[in-house]
Amino acid sequence: MSIFYLVLFYCFATSIIFTYGIGLERLFISSKNPSEIFFFILKNSIISIIALSIIWVFNKFIMLPLKISFFLPIIATIVLYALDYSFHKIFPNFEVSHKEEIVFEYAPVFLTIFIAVSFLESLAIIISAQIGMVVLSFILNSIKEKVDEGNSSKEWKEAPLILISMGFLLSAFYFIL
Repeated sequence: MSIFYLVLFYCFATSIIFTYGIGLERLFISSKNPSEIFFFILKNSIISIIALSIIWVFNKFIMLPLKISFFLPIIATIVLYALDYSFHKIFPNFEVSHKEEIVFEYAPVFLTIFIAVSFLESLAIIISAQIGMVVLSFILNSIKEKVDEGNSSKEWKEAPLILISMGFLLSAFYFIL
């Protein structure tokens, strides 16, 4: 049952998008195109889970016995970059990630490496980050539609009103959970 609470916690209460702001720009830009977000999340899920598996095994069986775990961020970056590059070579139909999007691809893996105690917990955090992005893309799209329909000024129709609304959502999720 603790994995269930962990998924709920990282999906909503301490969402990677709300708390750390990772992926918020991507959601804001492409929230009206669900297929683009779906493929982005699918690609990130695949790369994150494979990278996490490789990094976790490498850390547990090589780096920890040799007591060189301080190289973990460098190894993680190399593994993530190699997987991203090979993914784009294998599936050329997927568009190449922009420099800003690499943060969302890499950040959940780094977060889970340094937060999770077990491999199962780290998988739960990665999956909840992706689920949170799917759920919040629908919420963000509905907020954007309501703001566009409203009669607020042009300056408030853009990011400030949407970010304030998402801040209220974060507060609500945090106090509920």
